[in-house]
Amino acid sequence: MIIMIATFEQSGKVQNVNVISGPQMLQQPAVDYVKGWVANKYSGIRNCPVVINYVLDKPGFDNNQFARIDTQHVDVFGQTVCLCDPPADLGRKKRFWLF
Repeated sequence: MIIMIATFEQSGKVQNVNVISGPQMLQQPAVDYVKGWVANKYSGIRNCPVVINYVLDKPGFDNNQFARIDTQHVDVFGQTVCLCDPPADLGRKKRFWLF
């Protein structure tokens, strides 16, 4: 879960995004996603809380799908990436050994 404060200009474009909390490796993708938003025109600059919730391995959802819960809450669905040591057997023969 990434919690941010987005500042919207009078025109509705995102002026600034400040991350309040969340895992470091997910912060920049969440900020980039929110920077693409455009809100309705308003009488002045406004600050809005935004929560991006990353949901991994949920049955029935494909990778890179989004579900908008409400105006300020979004679920992003993805698949867990596992780095294994020792490497997983993928059914191929290894040709080179690095170590």
